Amino acid sequence: MHEVISQLLERLKSGGGKLHLHHLIEENVSKISSIDDKVTALREQITSLLEQRVRECATSTALRHLAAPARTLPVELLSEIFLLTLPHPPDPVSLHIRAAYRVSHVCSDWREVAIRTPRLWTGPLIVSALKARTEEKDEANAAELRLWLMRSAALSLPIILTSPCSEIRVDNLNRHSLRALLHVACRWRSLKLVYREPWAMSFITKIETGSLVLLEELHLSTSKEEVTNFNLGNAQCFSTAPKLRKLHLNYPCHIPMPWAQITDLSVNSISTSKVLCDVLTRCPNLVSVETYLPVWTMSALPTGGSDFVVLNHLHTLKLGIYRDSMRFFDHLSAPALEDLRLRLECNAADWEETSLISFLSRCPNFMKLDIDIEWGLRITSDALRAIFRHAPSLSHLRFCSEFHTYDSELLHTLTYSDSDAPPLLPRLRSLTLPNLHFGDVGDLLVNMIRSRWWADAELASLPTRPAVARWSEVIMGERDKYHDPRCSVRQRLLDAMQTLRSSGLQVNIEQSSR
Repeated sequence: MHEVISQLLERLKSGGGKLHLHHLIEENVSKISSIDDKVTALREQITSLLEQRVRECATSTALRHLAAPARTLPVELLSEIFLLTLPHPPDPVSLHIRAAYRVSHVCSDWREVAIRTPRLWTGPLIVSALKARTEEKDEANAAELRLWLMRSAALSLPIILTSPCSEIRVDNLNRHSLRALLHVACRWRSLKLVYREPWAMSFITKIETGSLVLLEELHLSTSKEEVTNFNLGNAQCFSTAPKLRKLHLNYPCHIPMPWAQITDLSVNSISTSKVLCDVLTRCPNLVSVETYLPVWTMSALPTGGSDFVVLNHLHTLKLGIYRDSMRFFDHLSAPALEDLRLRLECNAADWEETSLISFLSRCPNFMKLDIDIEWGLRITSDALRAIFRHAPSLSHLRFCSEFHTYDSELLHTLTYSDSDAPPLLPRLRSLTLPNLHFGDVGDLLVNMIRSRWWADAELASLPTRPAVARWSEVIMGERDKYHDPRCSVRQRLLDAMQTLRSSGLQVNIEQSSR
């Protein structure tokens, strides 16, 4: 600024004084105006260029969109990709609903494809029987349910009907949603009904007889008191379901069922052995059974015949055994059984392996045994040998006990020796011991595993094949959550397991959950 003023003073000294000063001011104002005009013109040009840039960017984005692989994918392939985004299995159930809505909110094209993909909308539906706080909210929930049902077209659906309260009055029901569900009863693939009186009786009686043409699986969850109070002997909606095969009950109920066609049965609690007999004898085509045996009473047994329950197609049997229920095996015939899973909650006074041994001798295809022992039961090595000797086809064994006194006896029993004639469990390939005390049985465990393992080269060099199968997998669980890393036995075990892995054996060590 100082330099500019100095220049102007020099010009004024050589020129016409004050008049010349006014002339310079006018000249400067004119230059500023001219510059402003140029700036305005340039700004307009820049604005025009910026607008052109925005248009070109939009065109570029559109071209990229048109050239994107997702744009050129056939609709059928895009639908399959959408289906792969769904959780498998759909648990928790809400994840399926979120995933379906997520892909339908990416863009309008994807939304159209998603809406036209009925399988995307066939995940489990959770519907509450409880009325919402307002009528408007009830109607909104029902409208959303109807929209989901509409998008799933005519495909079958899994339905979960819950009641969050211990009791719901009939006048406090979510009638709009329940009515929408009943309207599509012919499309139910599975129904899980967590019911509380008195609304459940009303709902079940409203299901039309013969309407459940696609129902394959039924879960009825209730309490013992509700089973006693309910009397739905005239409800024929489930008994006329032609495809119903899987039935899960908390307690046996008085609702008529198509027992002869049930293949998978799960009953959490049986009040008496007579009830169990009645249920099983009605289901001659059972393939899988899971239940908890009650205290056995001889009065429940029939007077004629040794086998009062004959299940010729039974493949898998899961039993919780309490007290003297072992005698159940004396009265069960399951010649096709392959998989037996026992949860023993009895003490030494109630244990009797004779019944189990007799039962296994009648199961020539028996291959998998899972024993989980609770409380103070202790099975001797002689008893284990007797059980295993009557299961020559056993290929998979899982044995879990809370008490490490089992470890050494079990490992001694499973250790193979050339002197064994005949060998014990000659087909055993898979072993799971989820609750071991490594510090106590590390050396025994290593010897047992090595006695039934040969690497490929070693097996090929043997003059004759071993009399027992070699391991395909060994899974162990370590009970010692706070083990001492300085324990030499444990370290020898870990080193041996690493050596076995390097020779080709699939062996895993997991932390026991107990």
